Amino acid sequence: MLADVFESFVGALYLDQGLETVRRFLDNHVFPLVETDGKLQMQMSDFKTELQELIQHHGLGTLEYRIIEERGPAHEREFVSEVYMASQSLGRGNGRSKKEAEQQAAAAALLRLKEDGA
Repeated sequence: MLADVFESFVGALYLDQGLETVRRFLDNHVFPLVETDGKLQMQMSDFKTELQELIQHHGLGTLEYRIIEERGPAHEREFVSEVYMASQSLGRGNGRSKKEAEQQAAAAALLRLKEDGA
């Protein structure tokens, strides 16, 4: 979600003030925080994609994410998600959004699979 907000901000800045202002903003506030070695290398953790690629690489089947619990009042909702392969639960995670809960479930599944030697 933060990536979406950042993209929207940069797009609005471009539309309002132009490309050169965006370049100055990125040069001053973003690029100094990114390790470069001559190239721009931004790494985002997308555990769902990483898990999907691992499962497909080994031909293990398909994944399914299920929201198994919602708790808390509407303004402070917390979601609990599990990721399954066939009928086996690989990992569980929770978060303030369904997407975040699924990412945490995928991270737990990756940890478990890597510990098992996958």
